[in-house]
Amino acid sequence: MIAPVSSPLGAGRRGLTLTEILISILIMGIGLLSLATLFPLGLIRLREANRATRSTLLAESASSDLVATGITYKPFYTAIYSNYYGSPFDPFISEPAWSDPNSGSPPLSKTFDRSSGGWPVVIDPLWVYEVEQKMMAAGNGPQAQALRFDTPGTPSETRFGLGLGWLSSSNNAYGLRRLSHSLPGLTNPEIERRYASIDDLVYQNEGDTGPGGGQGSMLVPVMVPNASGYPTSINDLSYTWLFTGKQSDVSNGLTFDGDIVVCHNRAFEFDVANLPNRTMRVAGEMTVQAIWGYGPPVTYGPNVAYSANNTTVSLRWPANQPDPGIVVGAWICDATYSNDPFYFTALSKYPGQRCYWYRVTRRSEPRYDPGTGINEMIVTIDRPLRAQTPLQPGVNPAVPLGIEPAVIMPSVVNVIPKVFTIQTN
Repeated sequence: MIAPVSSPLGAGRRGLTLTEILISILIMGIGLLSLATLFPLGLIRLREANRATRSTLLAESASSDLVATGITYKPFYTAIYSNYYGSPFDPFISEPAWSDPNSGSPPLSKTFDRSSGGWPVVIDPLWVYEVEQKMMAAGNGPQAQALRFDTPGTPSETRFGLGLGWLSSSNNAYGLRRLSHSLPGLTNPEIERRYASIDDLVYQNEGDTGPGGGQGSMLVPVMVPNASGYPTSINDLSYTWLFTGKQSDVSNGLTFDGDIVVCHNRAFEFDVANLPNRTMRVAGEMTVQAIWGYGPPVTYGPNVAYSANNTTVSLRWPANQPDPGIVVGAWICDATYSNDPFYFTALSKYPGQRCYWYRVTRRSEPRYDPGTGINEMIVTIDRPLRAQTPLQPGVNPAVPLGIEPAVIMPSVVNVIPKVFTIQTN
């Protein structure tokens, strides 16, 4: 009888157990999950890189426009404003008495600090033009035209930083004047080419036989007639800009300093405010109370102190208002615009009117105070404060002596400082 011969190759061979298969799947799943997280992070980084590139290019273009096109050319503004007010008026260093039309109070006597140059303004013709067009299309002609002059009675008066009516005192938040040199004679393409990125063209849809002719190619921009009747491309207003700043010296109307503010997907309309003394406000601009410099107070003078923390800000808003949407990387603006006599005495270290931008590097979660009905958030900014809120000495946490605002614009993606001189010849 012959004994069976076993193959050495088959000796000890066995298959994978179910446990080994499950462990392998788990390891592979962890690896795939780690890989998957890279895609959204990559998209975020790509978006931020694109925003930085586009905003830098647009800011360079805006810098050229500030000088070449005379956007701050004072004789133009003084002519149209003087004609409107019926007397000589320079909006860069003048401010008429006015009152909140919703309050019923008499006009306030304006007292401003001119020692540090002109008063801060916001040059924002694109927003004024776009909103005027929408309001005029809706039949609000006179009210639409009044937007450029911030006339009492117009929705929210369009001022930048206005809207602290929910506080008992808002004498530091009148809002910066929003200037516009746009006139009805300037057509839509001209305004949009000047204040929007020329790369953001509106392209035809496939099969489109609308304005511009052709058979509708997604590679061909939509063309509309300009003021002279020539076909002109239009922009989709994805990347736009405005200027916040002031005349550098009261006696010199040619030199200005401030910031070019670049926005992405900015709204050009009004929002319902639902505030006690404010029914409408500029869309995309939320004004909240700010304590610029939040922390232990350091005595400065009799009954006056300033915080030792110069990169910390307290932001406060009513609990019945929406969260302002502050995220790390967002921009906030100190738009204090005061007629409080305190700011014109030796007790104040900082000017009563200013427009300073800061970027948020850290933020806390909103904290609700049931005693006041106010939400509060503490943020850290990317640079030392250029101005701080006066505080009550010896009181910690900080208690402000005056109400100062912060303007929050989620659409802002970059702020570029700029000093320039208008050429007169």
